[in-house]
Amino acid sequence: MPGKSMILILLILLPVLGSGAASPAGEPDKSSWTVGILVMDGIYNTELVGPYDVFSHAKPFRVVTIAPAKRELKTAEGIRFLPDHDFTDHPPIDILVIPSFVDYQEQIRQEEIVGWIRDRGEKADWVLSHCWGAFYLAAAGFLDGREAMTFPPDIDKFAAMFPKVRTRKGFRFVRDGKFITSAGGVASYESPLYLVRILAGDEAARRVARGLVIPDWRLEKIPYLER
Repeated sequence: MPGKSMILILLILLPVLGSGAASPAGEPDKSSWTVGILVMDGIYNTELVGPYDVFSHAKPFRVVTIAPAKRELKTAEGIRFLPDHDFTDHPPIDILVIPSFVDYQEQIRQEEIVGWIRDRGEKADWVLSHCWGAFYLAAAGFLDGREAMTFPPDIDKFAAMFPKVRTRKGFRFVRDGKFITSAGGVASYESPLYLVRILAGDEAARRVARGLVIPDWRLEKIPYLER
């Protein structure tokens, strides 16, 4: 049995020894990660529900929806809902998620939206986009010189609009640094699961996948690019 003095030393050292711990991928541990999903009229269901499902069923993640103004919104498919926050009252964002919207070609020219994405994306630890969400990240300047992708039928248009982006084809999602761009659709579940795996471990990601009835989810089965 250790003496009282040894126990006291261990109690003093434990917080020090535990500080600076890292996740399996070397990312700093946090007590929680706040996921902020941009929402506006015309958001596509899958790009909202996919990341919301994955992160809300994982620990230690907290999910909030953020709109330019706090009012009732309607998805492209017709679901009506209220956002949790607007651009003025949301909490700090650790993981920023930019889905796709019907009016993306008009919205990427609106400084209120692109400026907010630029400001929050610079401060966030991670930034995810789904489908046309990559157009917003490119408009904010985040993807210059980086590898990225978008909705497969519009990859050529994306490359023409943003020639500084190293546009890639043939993947479900692409990670370059803290930026993850995906094809949308089913990839709106896969890239969040990938991030859960990085931050909380493989078993945590597979547990969420099992809960969402995605059988035997394994990262190595998914065509993705990482750099």
